[in-house]
Amino acid sequence: MQTLEGVQVYIVQASVDPVNCFEHYLRVFDYSFTGKEYIYRIKLWEDNLRSYYYSNLNSHDGSFDIIDQYTVLTEAEAEADRNGNNDGPQSDFPACPDLPTPANAANPAPDSWDWRDYGVQTPVTAQSCGTCWAHAAANFVGSYLLSRNQPTAALNPLVTVSPQPLIDCSPPSQIVNGKELYVHSPDPCDGGGTINSVKFMGLAAFPLTNNQSFPYVDNSPPDVPPVNRQNPLCNGYPADVSPQYYVPSTINYRSCCLTENQLKQAIYDTGPIVVSMSCGDIDTKLPGPGGYTGRSEPYCNTTNRNTGGQLPAGQLSFNHGMLVVGYRTTAPGQGYFILKNSWGMFWNNLGYGNWAFSANQDKLFQSTCGISDQVLVPGSKALHLA
Repeated sequence: MQTLEGVQVYIVQASVDPVNCFEHYLRVFDYSFTGKEYIYRIKLWEDNLRSYYYSNLNSHDGSFDIIDQYTVLTEAEAEADRNGNNDGPQSDFPACPDLPTPANAANPAPDSWDWRDYGVQTPVTAQSCGTCWAHAAANFVGSYLLSRNQPTAALNPLVTVSPQPLIDCSPPSQIVNGKELYVHSPDPCDGGGTINSVKFMGLAAFPLTNNQSFPYVDNSPPDVPPVNRQNPLCNGYPADVSPQYYVPSTINYRSCCLTENQLKQAIYDTGPIVVSMSCGDIDTKLPGPGGYTGRSEPYCNTTNRNTGGQLPAGQLSFNHGMLVVGYRTTAPGQGYFILKNSWGMFWNNLGYGNWAFSANQDKLFQSTCGISDQVLVPGSKALHLA
């Protein structure tokens, strides 16, 4: 995990010896540039580092900018690469008051719970283009199955569940119970429905597989090839691939707006939870010790997608999909949720980040960046409660 002091020292070193530092950066993040593109990228990289340095000097809340795969990109390129959630409006996520909290549950959730401690995890992935929806869905499939079954050679914490079948082989939409279920944009790199894609996999009996059988294709900027919609693996999918990871159609998913205490209990009861959330400037910025906080800029996104202007006060733009794997209480009424991202191992704490509890954890629309506002809750219990 990067530190403020380490980042600042690195930036000073890069200013003294930019070419060697840039070459090392390219090797670490697997970039290759030549000619005019190389000159453009090293200049952009130096400009971004300089901006990070002064931003870090002026930070007063413990947050700071880090060096990652986005440091060599423009803001527009980074935005296109890191998000991509297009789930429905907030009205699609009603309150679910019957879902319990630790205060009234039959099996109350403990003060802290982290599914990674119980082997319910798969490797962190690195999305390219706007495919967070597929990565979050694939992460959910792996964690859902591991929370209900013992690890096997086919699926265990070392096996990556590939999001590529969703990207290449799933339809943009599916008719379910007479209604159209949006899965993703015609170009999946333009985004998709994080929660809808999980529903689609269950209702359409659409399985995923591992990364070895159906490798993930890197479509990262600045050199972005088209998404492979003619992938020959789709012709015989899923019959021709093994293993096959299905989520049952009988899960009885519920799309809910929850309080934070309801979310804690749901995590404990059902396993890691897939969520839509509002993502702002968290790509290059690490938060202070308490984690990301609030429901506004810079950590959350409050931009109206249709107009480009600001949303009314208190409203959020839900542009990213993640997996909530646990939560930790650090003091009475204080703590954070632990979210698994799809921006690679260099982001935050080995690909995971912390979102602070709010001051009112029993009230709707309080959670940091809306992580409990648009939630998919499975209807079945995890193995430890089944």
